[in-house]
Amino acid sequence: MGEEETVWTMIAKHRGLLRIKTFMSLAGRDILLTNSTKRHLDTNARYKKICEDAWEDVNHVLDDCLVFLRNSEPKFHCLCAVLSEYKLASGQHANFSKSSAYFSPHTRTNRHVTLCSIVGIQAVDDPRFYLGFSMLIGQNKNMAFSFLRDRVISCVRGWAKNLLSYGNREIFIKVVGQAILTYCMGCFLLPGSLINGITGSLRDFWWSGKLDMQGWPLLSWESICKSKRLRGLRLRDLLTFNIAISGNRIWRLDSNPSSLVSRVLAAKYYPSGDLFAATLGQHPSLAWRRIYQALCALREGFHWRIAINSAVQIHRQSCGGSRPVVLHDYYVDLTSNPVRCGDFMEIDAPNWNVQLVHQVFSDFDAASVLQCPIAPVHVDIPLPKVRLFGWCLAHEALPVRARISLVGLCNRICSMCGNQIETVLHVVRDCSTVSSILQDVGFDFSRLPASMSSCGDWFESLRSIFSSSQFAGFLVLLYFLWQRRNTFVHEVFLAPRWSLLHESTTLQQSYLSALSHLSCNHASSSSRWCKPGPGVIKINIDGACPGSPAIPALGVVVRDANGLVVSGFYRPIQVLNDPAIVEAHALVAGIRCASEFPTGDIIVESDSRNLVAQLLSQHIDLSLACFHLVVAR
Repeated sequence: MGEEETVWTMIAKHRGLLRIKTFMSLAGRDILLTNSTKRHLDTNARYKKICEDAWEDVNHVLDDCLVFLRNSEPKFHCLCAVLSEYKLASGQHANFSKSSAYFSPHTRTNRHVTLCSIVGIQAVDDPRFYLGFSMLIGQNKNMAFSFLRDRVISCVRGWAKNLLSYGNREIFIKVVGQAILTYCMGCFLLPGSLINGITGSLRDFWWSGKLDMQGWPLLSWESICKSKRLRGLRLRDLLTFNIAISGNRIWRLDSNPSSLVSRVLAAKYYPSGDLFAATLGQHPSLAWRRIYQALCALREGFHWRIAINSAVQIHRQSCGGSRPVVLHDYYVDLTSNPVRCGDFMEIDAPNWNVQLVHQVFSDFDAASVLQCPIAPVHVDIPLPKVRLFGWCLAHEALPVRARISLVGLCNRICSMCGNQIETVLHVVRDCSTVSSILQDVGFDFSRLPASMSSCGDWFESLRSIFSSSQFAGFLVLLYFLWQRRNTFVHEVFLAPRWSLLHESTTLQQSYLSALSHLSCNHASSSSRWCKPGPGVIKINIDGACPGSPAIPALGVVVRDANGLVVSGFYRPIQVLNDPAIVEAHALVAGIRCASEFPTGDIIVESDSRNLVAQLLSQHIDLSLACFHLVVAR
């Protein structure tokens, strides 16, 4: 801060909401000013926005506020006018007895008295702490955060008075010693020397039970900080934990790009909007240094999965499959038009262009690139329940007999073939009752290696040889094969093959038809009922399946061009409690009602897209609902 600058800190204790405008200054001043005093801003105050997106209307509680001003009398008079107008508008007054002003070291003492007398507050030499932190953090970061080390040492000194076992020491270190730093680490990146000092105090206490005695370290501290799965005690590595907890801020910035703090940081550090392409910048703030170091750790620790026509930059961004692809040779890339992974693939196919890869890369790097799997982009995604089944299948999270037998509830032999152990891969691929159906449908697995023992590897290989539509159809068929197996185990009923194949095909076609209708009518569709045109009658039909013990019912409503109800009825029906069948009966009732109007155009409207698609379809459909639509046709 310059010689003519000052910081005035106001803590206003009252209730209420104030509609304000927020200004973020590059110099860190003129931050909070009221919207109701725009005339004062135009004439007396200097303010500057960090970017166009940094101006935003917010709802703000004027409580515990920091106001930054220059140490000039017109600025303090302007502040008094702002507070007076706020008092008249809201009836709330700032408590100046609990407010204080802190001036820069270069400001003369007589200026302190003159400026404070204008507002009626007291000047302080030390702004002290606010929300657990020092109000001022200068160049000496160790000095600013030394209170953390003092708190930890104070705790350790109290523990050292007692003779504690290693188990008790572990609890004290985890619950108290390392937990003290959590809140501060979530806001700032602590200096490495400070973290090493705190770690040294905790390490000495662990081995000796005292504060100033090192003891005999029988194991490295890094081994103790490992997880218990890796034979450690899961004590925190404080430096790694400080960087890891900063990842929460990165997630908030990436998931809420429209927030005020995201837009302010983006305007200065990543104007392109890509958080992972951000730079440290010139004269970064302490908070941004913490975020940036965590960002660098994330860049080193993750990589992009490659899909069809991937836009990932192969020379600048880390990418790969289960492991990232490492290029050992150096390749020249254009800054304006970087090379993408999709440039080395066949167009719209999950396959590498082998000839082009060998022309551009060395033999070692080409082998690494070609071993990277390409995940296809699924355009025709199956139903959500089928998608969830696919996830469970890939992770082998299905209740097969090999798993159930571990708790002694059944044996391990397959209930379908009765010959082999029933694993997840056996149920969907190796069982004789399943493999014959897959071969009859036309799914050929001869190109896959026979050594695959997990469903995850099997799925990865299937995605490389199947197109998107083929893989989706295959997944739907596996879903019905699993349902067929469950029906046989619990109800001792084995569904015929023709029913299985027909249901899987019908389900996928109906879902894709509904998606196409939604995509075509999304712009013009409305959840509200629309009146028919002049001289047109609209008949709305619907069915209800309340479940046992209630019985299904249907309803029909007839309206004219003015939206007035002309006719209608409601009646229960004695049919199978199935939504498709009940909707089909309602559609037949609506069409019969339409036949009672001899003249004019008639529209029959239903909320079941699948039923309408089945009614208009020319293909043979053997579902139960279509048998009830014969009368409607």
